[in-house]
Amino acid sequence: MLPQLRRSIPTVFSLNRAPSMRTTPLLLLLLLILFFSPLHAQGGNGGFGELESTPMAIGGTFTVSVTGAVGQTYQLYISAAPGFFAIPGVGVVWIDVLSPTFQLFAQGVIPASGSADLSIGVPNDPNIVNLVIFAQAVVSDPGHPSGVALTRALRVDFETPDSFLPLPSLAGPRALGTANLLRDGRVLVTGGGSGSLTAPAGANTTELYQPYLRSWTSGPTMVVARSFHTSAMLPDGRILLMGGADSNGNVTATCEIFDPASNSFGPAASMGTARAAHAATVLLDGRVLVTGGTTTFTSPVGSATPLGDVLNQSVNTGEVYNPATNTWTPVGNTMASKRFGHTQTLLLDGRVACVSGLNGTGSLLGVEIPSWTTTTSHYNPATNTFATGPAIGTARVGHQATRMPNGEVFVSGGLSPTLLFGITTGVTTTNSATRLNAGGTSWSSGGTLPSGALQHGQVLLKNGRVHMSGGAVIALSGTTLTTSAVASCGVRAGGATSVTGTASLPAPRGLHLAVRLYDGSILMAGGADGTTALPTCLLYTPGF
Repeated sequence: MLPQLRRSIPTVFSLNRAPSMRTTPLLLLLLLILFFSPLHAQGGNGGFGELESTPMAIGGTFTVSVTGAVGQTYQLYISAAPGFFAIPGVGVVWIDVLSPTFQLFAQGVIPASGSADLSIGVPNDPNIVNLVIFAQAVVSDPGHPSGVALTRALRVDFETPDSFLPLPSLAGPRALGTANLLRDGRVLVTGGGSGSLTAPAGANTTELYQPYLRSWTSGPTMVVARSFHTSAMLPDGRILLMGGADSNGNVTATCEIFDPASNSFGPAASMGTARAAHAATVLLDGRVLVTGGTTTFTSPVGSATPLGDVLNQSVNTGEVYNPATNTWTPVGNTMASKRFGHTQTLLLDGRVACVSGLNGTGSLLGVEIPSWTTTTSHYNPATNTFATGPAIGTARVGHQATRMPNGEVFVSGGLSPTLLFGITTGVTTTNSATRLNAGGTSWSSGGTLPSGALQHGQVLLKNGRVHMSGGAVIALSGTTLTTSAVASCGVRAGGATSVTGTASLPAPRGLHLAVRLYDGSILMAGGADGTTALPTCLLYTPGF
């Protein structure tokens, strides 16, 4: 089947793209059908085969990975031009096979690892920056009706390493939204808006980023406006949205699901508790764990909610969503503490580490100040219960957590208490990082960030390193919070006790969305510069 398909693609393209007036109306109709259909996303045909890569950074090494069933054959094609052609019963080819640059780049058999990784050196020649390669692979798949899997198509640009490229802006400012990488390569951005950490105002609009075109399109409208919500990809590729604050600032328990196949949202069962600033993780069995958050943002939109009103309504409960039955089940017990703005991380053994956060407020000389928890709670899906884990050395909220390839959990930044004789006297945006060992039993030093940051971008790269970008900075004067942002960035290798500074953002940015794309670059969208929500976007090319 593979050799036959390899021969037939150029032939079919030649027949349909020949300069003939008789074929032009058919081509125009095909163009319209493809442009206005979900296939516009350059996704595959649903077979068992995937394609992703590292960035094409000049002077570095480019690695492209074709995955599929062990022992199945594959072919990887490249071209310098995009194109598309629907092959009945097979799928859509998204690269121009009539271009003089079209060629079979590699072929072979999927190894025991399940991934064929092909590497080449990229010349350190600035003249090739902005050149583009389009790639798509064909993998044998006896389980697909056609016998083959067509992978998603990738656009890979030659870029300067450790650099930022301005992208088209979002339709409007978005802070405190969510972003999810879809299997077809697009990125779904939902909710958020121009609200603040203490007075979020949700939007019901969504947008979709198309890496193949480096452009944004309007997405479908959500059932409920949301900000400070969570999102998670279900095993079938749909996206579950949970809770958040609506357009009036009210916290909601409602949930909904985005279906990429129909490009639409539909309702899902509501959580048992309204939650915003909570955390969510997909378990190994495909269910979704939700923990903590606050149940109220009580002030009208545009006015700041008293901090105590928000934090004192945070909760210590959890619940689990089962997509097979569209039901929520409460966790059998509570966490070691209430948690607002904490993190969840899936451990290698399937448990989930719930780390630190705020658990209410206290009073110092009549002044209300936040109250942190240093506790860690481990959720065990086998027993549907929480167990107490090791206390984190520095309490924090708004931090980021990433599981590294070696299983450890890297936690960085956040807002931490300033202590005097064990009493909280103020707040500091910390630049400290720490790491939880793979077994979840102990913490150790993780190094120092280039600057203090919370709600920063933190993305695991394909090479196993983690990149951190920007972040917000919060200061507390009496009961007044002031917010700014930083532009510094850094990278850390797994197991390292230090963070290396990298190129800074073109301008300060925090509360933004950061997503690693299938070509290895990082999309950074929206956020805020400290006082103003941003619509601007960047594409970052790692160089390490």
